[in-house]
Amino acid sequence: MFGRKPKDYEQSENLELTEEMLSPETTLDLEPPKTENYPVPFPETAVPQPEEPVPEVVKVVDKISSILSPYFIVIVGLYLYKTNFLIGFILITIGVFSLLKLSPKKVGQWIEEFLNFIGFKE
Repeated sequence: MFGRKPKDYEQSENLELTEEMLSPETTLDLEPPKTENYPVPFPETAVPQPEEPVPEVVKVVDKISSILSPYFIVIVGLYLYKTNFLIGFILITIGVFSLLKLSPKKVGQWIEEFLNFIGFKE
């Protein structure tokens, strides 16, 4: 009732599958289709679809999050500053940069302008 199937049945099924997989009828078409629209910059599946409108609640939560997250990072950095100086200092620095909307690229430009101003770098 719940026994295994005979091995002869399983082997014959496997042979049929391998014959189908290795049949010479399948050929690879390596040439692209010749149409007026070829070459297409993106496949049809990668063409961007029109975006759905974002609900108002999501916009409000995103704005609140972008305002509060730098403060949270600074507060956590201040809390960790006494027990772990390095991690606290890094978090405080990241939070302040985020609050002031500074990027490392912008800071690098300021340093370069300062060095050019004092004549250290030509």
